[in-house]
Amino acid sequence: MPTIERKQFKPNWVKKSPKKKGSWGYDTKFYARKAWRNLRFSFLMEHPLCVRCKEEGNLVTATVVDHIIPRKDRPDLELEWSNLQALCESCHNSKSGREGRGGQNLKNQSPANRCGDQFFYACKTPDLNSDQS
Repeated sequence: MPTIERKQFKPNWVKKSPKKKGSWGYDTKFYARKAWRNLRFSFLMEHPLCVRCKEEGNLVTATVVDHIIPRKDRPDLELEWSNLQALCESCHNSKSGREGRGGQNLKNQSPANRCGDQFFYACKTPDLNSDQS
């Protein structure tokens, strides 16, 4: 049976986007270290939900392990369990954005903008105390 070579078609007018080096921010080598990868995996296994969304009564899967005190401020706490928090990507991006701008609030801080559009509303924790029969 003949084999068909598969190539992804890209029109010649589509430019190849340059890859960003250092997209993980401060000291990218840290995030590739085995100690960090193991700690991150263990932390997400023990804390599977975003702590910020959970505080607001929403169940959103955490995908990012964030340093509460940034590593650039306290590198001695980079592998300290008590300095970590589990966040969804949206909450992490808003936190990192505020830190990058010196703590200024984001323009769109409503829960719908911060925690993931439709999924955010679909995962509202039911109110078990209400009498809806």
